[in-house]
Amino acid sequence: MIEIKVPSVGESITEVIIGQWLVEEGARVEKEQPVAVLETDKVNVELPAPEAGILKKILKPAQASAAIGEVIGHVEAAAVDAEPRSAPAADKAADPPPQSAPPPAARAAGPAMPAAQRLASQQDVDLAGLSGSGRGGRILKEDVQAAIQKR
Repeated sequence: MIEIKVPSVGESITEVIIGQWLVEEGARVEKEQPVAVLETDKVNVELPAPEAGILKKILKPAQASAAIGEVIGHVEAAAVDAEPRSAPAADKAADPPPQSAPPPAARAAGPAMPAAQRLASQQDVDLAGLSGSGRGGRILKEDVQAAIQKR
């Protein structure tokens, strides 16, 4: 079992709120696939899966607080013989598109973090015209703020 731990998200931040889980228990995840959104007063961060496999257990529900370094879930590493078992999990993952819909929609306008999406919406900034400075080219709140100042 591989632990999903809350990473350090800032020097003075000791606790986060689990904004939402992007994947349900039993669903298959790929390595680095965002599985949850962590929120703080300063930043919102997508938490990636540490390994490919099945999200076996969510230990902290959405809107719960968690300390930096705390284990909030478990992934069972994918195995070659586990493919037949992953089919039902894939079916289960196909059922909740209403919950999973916001992240793909956000990616359609560019891979933007939730705080960046919120600010862009409030300030009428087109995310498609921005290039992100975050990991994997993600658009951060700071990128939106920079676009607002350039106006």
